[in-house]
Amino acid sequence: NARYLAEQLSLLAEFEVDLTAVQTNMLFAKVADNVDIKAIATALKQQGILISPGTTVRLVTHADINRADVDTFIKALKALL
Repeated sequence: NARYLAEQLSLLAEFEVDLTAVQTNMLFAKVADNVDIKAIATALKQQGILISPGTTVRLVTHADINRADVDTFIKALKALL
């Protein structure tokens, strides 16, 4: 799921992901300077999706996260970009 999440994020111009670095359930994505990641984090929290905002975000796909959850996150993220 982390690999799938990384692939989906890499399709968004606002995020940069090194796909070769995704080896576990964790990935790092660099956020473009023109993105208000704090506002996005606040909006996502209202939808029950928690991220820690920063110029680079660390995302973890825990055992209870499935592909549909990743799709939900990507869809919500796209709506906010």
